[in-house]
Amino acid sequence: MIQFKPTATDGPIRLVVYGKDGTGKSTFASQAPRPAFIAAESGLENINAMSFEPNSWEEVLDAVEHLEADPNFDSIVIDSLDWIEPLCWDYVCRKGDDKGPKSQIEDFGFGKGYVYCINEWRQLLSRLERARKNGKHVILIAHMVRKSVKNLTGEDYDSFVIKLNEKVAGLIREWVDVVALAEIEVVATKLSKNESVKGSATGRRLLRTTPSAAFDSKTRFALPDRLDLNWGVFYKATRDASFTQIPKLKNELDIYLKELNDAKVAEGAMAFLAARGETVAALNEAINTVRNYINAKGK
Repeated sequence: MIQFKPTATDGPIRLVVYGKDGTGKSTFASQAPRPAFIAAESGLENINAMSFEPNSWEEVLDAVEHLEADPNFDSIVIDSLDWIEPLCWDYVCRKGDDKGPKSQIEDFGFGKGYVYCINEWRQLLSRLERARKNGKHVILIAHMVRKSVKNLTGEDYDSFVIKLNEKVAGLIREWVDVVALAEIEVVATKLSKNESVKGSATGRRLLRTTPSAAFDSKTRFALPDRLDLNWGVFYKATRDASFTQIPKLKNELDIYLKELNDAKVAEGAMAFLAARGETVAALNEAINTVRNYINAKGK
């Protein structure tokens, strides 16, 4: 007999948090409930947490499998994705192809080695998903890299993205609930008319979740554009987010459209939502776009 079940749940979070080194990504993850770090890179010396340092891709998979049913931990942290990626390359090279093992990932030719890696990452995500269904939060840490984005509707632009092979990053991005940029807040100031703009760090550590051209992000929750880089703040925001947020976001969009008072932009926003659906992500993206128009108009 076919049975349907509710899709909305308050289950464990699947999250990628990425950014520059030293922004507090590992500290953020250490604040999650009873975390266990699969720590491929150093940097936990000043953080009170339990960790395991894998020396191979097999050890990464084994560690996740062990944590899946370990009652001592409620969160699995991989720190970081770009540091375990070479372990995957090494594993795929050792397995080789019908012509035998390879010395390096490029030796497979024409990007084939990276394609073989996709299957291994799928295995990792499958194990992480089993752990999540067993009640574990999954927090994936990564560094960032600047990338040129091909824009089919306008000028190309640069954006910060997860520092991983593009196909692997896309696979992980589809799986997680949130992709968020960790950063230290910078305020731009101009003291006089003839001076150039100067940036100064406030020391406030932030988590950016709203889609932007400047950096890759994603959320399946109705999260604020900026959150303090603190697990308690972030988790509460995800729990507060629900389908009741959609009417609030629609109202927020209406307020911004009235403030802009541009019929063409309003028509474009409605067409965008008609094509994408009135989802949290689409509404946030529309709001962000209209806000950018308002900011540009005010300059």
